[in-house]
Amino acid sequence: MSLYRTQDLHLGLSDIMNCKSLDNLMKGNILLCELRASTPADRVWLELSLLEDLVPDYPFRTEPYAKIGHSPYFIKCSVERAQFRIRESTFNAQDIEQGLEPSYDRVGPYQTIESWDSLLKILELRGLSLEHFVDASTSDDYPL
Repeated sequence: MSLYRTQDLHLGLSDIMNCKSLDNLMKGNILLCELRASTPADRVWLELSLLEDLVPDYPFRTEPYAKIGHSPYFIKCSVERAQFRIRESTFNAQDIEQGLEPSYDRVGPYQTIESWDSLLKILELRGLSLEHFVDASTSDDYPL
C-alpha cells in the first residue's frame, strides 16, 4: 500500500510531460519513491529507471563550463521509445538510521516495463504517479 492516493493520478498530458521527475527519468537518472512499510521496523522504496541500453550517453564534446546537464539541449530518451525497469527494496529502518551497512536480502528483482503507457498503469495500480518520485541523487537514506 502506498502513501499516496489515486486522486493525484489524474493529471493532463501536458502536466505529465512538464513533470520534473519525467525529465530526470528521460535523462537517465534513477528515481525513488518511499512507500509505506508493512511494519515500522522497515523502510521500503520503489526504484524506477530507464533500461540500461536506453540511458543517454553524456556528450563528451562541449565547451568548457557549458553546464549542459541542466540545458534543454541535454540528450534525453524520448517517451515514445522509452522502456523502464522497476523494483521494490525493503531495508531495516534501524540499520539506515544508525548508518550501518544494511542487509540486501530483500532487494527485489527488476521488472521490465515495455512502454510509457504500461508504466503509468503499473504506477496507477500502486496508487502512485510520477510526481511522487524524486531523483535518487537527492536521497541520503536510500542504501543502494
